Amino acid sequence: MFRASLLRPILNSKTASTTTSNSAFRFLLSRREFSRLHDFYNNTIRHDITALNYVYNSPKLEEYNEKIKQEKIAQGSVFQHNVVSENDRLLKSNKNPIPAIKKATPHNSAALKSITIHIRMKEALTSKNNLLSGLMALEAITGVQPTIIKAKSNVDTWGLRQGNPVAATVELTGEPMYQFLDKLVEIVLPRLKDWEGLSKTNGDGLGNFTMGFPPVALSLFPEIENIYDMIPLIYGLFVNISTTANRNVDGRLLLSGYKVFNPLDHKKTNFDGLYEGNNQLERIKIPLLSDIHLNYYGNIGIGTPAKTFRVIFDTGSSKFWIRSVLSECKTYKKYRRYDPNSSSTCQHLYQNFKQSYVSGAVEGVLVKDNLEIQQTRIGNSTIGISTVQSDFFNNIETDGVVGLGYARSLESRTSTLQNLYKVFSFWYDDAQRNNRHKAELIFGQVDKSRFVGEIAFVPVAQTQTWNLLLTQVKIDKSNIKVKSKAVLLDTGTSLMALPRNDSILINTYIGSNLLNHNNTLFEIDCNTHGKKVVHLKIGNSTFQITPDIYVVRVNQTHCISAFGNYNIKEELWILGNVFMKKYYTVFDKANQQIGFGMQSQNQAKGYFGDCHKSSTQN
Repeated sequence: MFRASLLRPILNSKTASTTTSNSAFRFLLSRREFSRLHDFYNNTIRHDITALNYVYNSPKLEEYNEKIKQEKIAQGSVFQHNVVSENDRLLKSNKNPIPAIKKATPHNSAALKSITIHIRMKEALTSKNNLLSGLMALEAITGVQPTIIKAKSNVDTWGLRQGNPVAATVELTGEPMYQFLDKLVEIVLPRLKDWEGLSKTNGDGLGNFTMGFPPVALSLFPEIENIYDMIPLIYGLFVNISTTANRNVDGRLLLSGYKVFNPLDHKKTNFDGLYEGNNQLERIKIPLLSDIHLNYYGNIGIGTPAKTFRVIFDTGSSKFWIRSVLSECKTYKKYRRYDPNSSSTCQHLYQNFKQSYVSGAVEGVLVKDNLEIQQTRIGNSTIGISTVQSDFFNNIETDGVVGLGYARSLESRTSTLQNLYKVFSFWYDDAQRNNRHKAELIFGQVDKSRFVGEIAFVPVAQTQTWNLLLTQVKIDKSNIKVKSKAVLLDTGTSLMALPRNDSILINTYIGSNLLNHNNTLFEIDCNTHGKKVVHLKIGNSTFQITPDIYVVRVNQTHCISAFGNYNIKEELWILGNVFMKKYYTVFDKANQQIGFGMQSQNQAKGYFGDCHKSSTQN
């Protein structure tokens, strides 16, 4: 855990080992404890002799190599007696000889030598302020004054002159190196969107690795977050990790002990790869249960010891937040509330958050804590704990919301599940008990038993959204001209939300009347016989919304239309649970598409319960 508990001087020396003058001291908040990752490595990989010395020789690879060898001999190649080995090539490409590979023990196992952080600052050619931005940011995250790298020659096409500053670098060893690695691995990488680990081609053959990160990675360091507004320009950075390993395989094993993992093998080009996962995190199924308002809830655990909370999994938003004891709202007492003081793993980030919805908004502060889903623990998850919320949230049963929508820029910090899983899907059960429906949220895997036939995929209308292109609307055989050109699949919405003009137009065609006491809902006859069918063409696929879907029963004598009007400003149709109950819906982030499969049961029938009451449970 990082604490602002000790003032530590920033050193001017390159390796942060000694100080030379009083001017070298510039105090910044720093950590007091020794590296937790270093302890993790010492307790795992360093003493694992089996892992350190394990060598796997594939029988197929040996057969292939032997076959190639025999073919060369049969061809009578003049080079067959002078074959250059891989080790010979490395010797020729490096001035220093490569030490012989020895049997690994806890005393001679690979170790970290140094970490070099490098920032390229092409923008420094136009302004000294841009140069200072890079130097200040690099000094803040390392605690060491950077070394400025200047151009060695002129480059006319870039306007570069010899002596111009073009980059800055810092080399860390010892405790500062472990402190930087702690922040990178435990704070930055979990919040960095789409970072999947070291690539398979990374490494120089001698156990040294270089990782490049976009500017958003620099902004995720806690030191930069605290002074973000003071830095006019954020740069990307390169991190070079130098080890004592002689081979890439030993270097990768070493870094895995520091939680710098290799990427998971996602089969992005073949959809069959989504049906089976190779990692436990790729196979999580969460049972969901609806309330009488057709909102679906699932249970998660937060904190140490873990406390259970009932949350909505929402594809229409990106933030993950939970109700907390910090709120002064009296109605919060009937809900489960998160207490940061009761969790031994809670870390305060001292950052605010805000999430707006169609029906309200919520505000609060950010913390990091353990998240537990179906006995799978996800550490260092960033969670918003609410302090202020709209009255809307006092009328639903949820303790919080887990956003599964795409995050914008730095909002990815509260999208833990979005970063971990490339595919998830929703299945809805048609059967109901006590006006409640069951459902299932499946992370990382497509369940073939939940649909029949093939899944029809529709590409998203634009990247980083779950919006799909709405190309046509028909009611029976009549084309309807609507202003909206996109639809959003939103599991956090019960019915369907349309812009006002579109909702009035659709409801007029199907025979609904606007309720006098509420300008967002339309009343409709409960008899579904003979009513019209609404056809939506989304992408190249056509979807039917039949009367048994859009006629939603309020009680035994009154029904409302599922095509509601929620005064949406943008021209967008929001299709909620009442629409998706007919389909097995797959959200495929890897391929930027949403898939629809027909449920392997009867079509869903709308039942809304008593929409004027709340059955909130503690």
